[in-house]
Order: sequence, then C-alpha cells, then structure tokens
Amino acid sequence: MKTKIIFFIVSFYILIAFFWWGYSLINLRTLEVDNEKKNLYEQAENCKHQLIDTLYKQQGSIKSAYIQQKFNQINKNNIFKLTIQNDKLDAETGFDNYIYISPQQSIIQKQDEYLKRKISQYIGEGVFFIILLVWGMILLYRNVQERLNLKQQQNNFILAVTHELKTPVASVKLMLETLQKRTIPDEYREELTHGAIQDIDRLEKLVENVLLTAKIDGFKYDYQKEKIDLQELLEEKVSTFERINSKNQYFRFTCSGEAYIYADLFAINTVFENLISNSVKYAPEDSQIDIELWTKNDEVIVSIKDEAPLIALEERDKIFSKFYRIGNENTRSSKGTGLGLYIVKQIVEQHHAHIYITTDDTQTHNLFVVEFEQYHS
Repeated sequence: MKTKIIFFIVSFYILIAFFWWGYSLINLRTLEVDNEKKNLYEQAENCKHQLIDTLYKQQGSIKSAYIQQKFNQINKNNIFKLTIQNDKLDAETGFDNYIYISPQQSIIQKQDEYLKRKISQYIGEGVFFIILLVWGMILLYRNVQERLNLKQQQNNFILAVTHELKTPVASVKLMLETLQKRTIPDEYREELTHGAIQDIDRLEKLVENVLLTAKIDGFKYDYQKEKIDLQELLEEKVSTFERINSKNQYFRFTCSGEAYIYADLFAINTVFENLISNSVKYAPEDSQIDIELWTKNDEVIVSIKDEAPLIALEERDKIFSKFYRIGNENTRSSKGTGLGLYIVKQIVEQHHAHIYITTDDTQTHNLFVVEFEQYHS
C-alpha cells in the first residue's frame, strides 16, 4: 500500500509539473510576441515624430504627396503604414492630429499566426507526451503491481511449502518412532506403514512439481511426444484415485469411444493427476467427480466436473498463475502450493491445446475443460 501511495504521489507531481511547464512555455511565447508588437508600435511612434520634425522645417502648406515621399525615405523596410487625413497640411494647423503611422497589418497578422502555430505545436507536443507519459505510468504501475503480487504469491508459496513439508515430515517421524519404540499388532503396524508411505508420496509429488516448474520455466523440459490412448490413461487415473481416496468420493468416467492424442506421456499424466487431485482436494466428502471424454471436429475433449465451491468468474484465469491460490495462506485450510494448475496450463499450451474453467448446465458445478487436437495414425 505504501508503494502505491508513493507511486501515485510521484505520478501526480510529474503530471502537474508537465502541465505547469506547458503553461509557462505558452505564456512565455505569448509574452515574447506581445513585446515584439509593443516594440513595433513604439518604432511607429518614433517614425511619426521623426516625420513630423522633418515637416516642421518646411515653409507653407505641405501636400500629402510630399509627406508620403518623406515617409518612404524613413520607412525603407516598408514596416509601417502612413495615414493622412488631410491633403494639405502646414505648421500652423499642426501635424499630430492628421498623421497616423502604424505597423503594417500583414506584419501583425504574421506575428499572430506565428503565435497560433507555436501554441498549436506546444499543445500537440504536450498531448503526445502526456499520452506517452500516462501510457508509461500505466505500464510502470502494472509492473509494480505484478511485482507486488508476485512477492505476495512467493510469500504464500513459502508458507504453503513450509506447511506441506512440515506436516508429512512430522507425521512420518511420529509413525517411525511408534514403530521403533513399541510392540504393536501387525494390523496397526501395516496401517502406520501405509500412512508413512502416503506421506512420502505426498512429499515426492511436491518435489516433482517444484522441479517440473523449474524445468518448464527454464524451457529445459524435453517433451517426448508419442501416440497416447487417452481413454486408457484416464481409466488408470480414475482407478488409482478410487483406490487411494479417503473422502469416500465417487468417480464416474464416461467415454464416447477411442480418443488418441500426440503428446508427452509423463506430462499428460501430470496434467490429469493435478486436475483430478484438485477436484478431490476441494470437493466435499461423499461427493461425485465426473470425468468425461469425447471427440468432436478433430478434437479430443476432456471435462472434469466436481461439487467444490464455485470458482468466481474473476478468479478463473488467475488460478492458472504461478503460486496463485484463492484466499489467504494464513487462513486457508486446504493444502497446496499454487503450482499444480500453473503446471497444467503450461503443459497444455506446449501441446497447442486449450484449457478453461466454466460451469455445467445447472450453473452449480465447476467444469475444467481440456481440448486437444485429435491424433490420426
């Protein structure tokens, strides 16, 4: 929050400074043109005094043609305009009230046009730079926000991994100490051994996910693609989860026929391992998890439906981000590191496939859908 406040204060200061600079520049240019006009009118007044001094040296009446001739001698650069209100003038009647000298209107117009061009130039450049500045600020804000989010997600990941490591390690240690110190019945011994193996498997999956994430991010994972019978793979997955499931959940697998894809076997195994385990983790006990496989328009489609709480629309894209988990790590009760669905998304995209989250027809169940290109041998 402190970083955001500082960012907005600095951004606001830069915008105000930029507007002030633009206003000052326009004001300076306007003042410069006004001074030039003022100088022209002062020169015109000096020219008038010079002409009148010349006329006072003449005897008798003076015709306007002579006055114009003398004016032309003074106004060699044709900067000023002479106006005479009487054809004949003399020293007795005076000259001040009948002779007017002013800058040429064309020169004044040129100065006004010059000022307008400059103001338009400054406004145009200002708008362009403001757009660039705002665009840069938006990019910078997004970058800062992404870094803050990533930092928070990394903290969540550390908390989650700490919990994921500490719990099974403590459990395995307790089981081993029980087996070492006590004489216990074979049935109970087998139960403890089975529990220890499950915790070790859980640790192994955690390490595999972390290592696989590092390989995927570093583009070091070598996909060994082959023809895969997706029906057979999913049947094995469902059978495995039915065997190890401890929440009394019911798995229903339906398939409309043969479905083959060209993919890396280990990677695809990981995809459906993570997707099904995600449904198992968040769905309640005694609930049903439906896995459906079908083909359509040269596509192989797999959907996984569960009875977990509905994922909010704004969260559906976020949950595929690295380290992202819904809720707060300190209060969240479900296990996980925020890597599973990220790995799924990366693997699916590397196979030029698609994955998205929607709901079923009743709008009450989450539906994870994966679409692969069908492989024809």
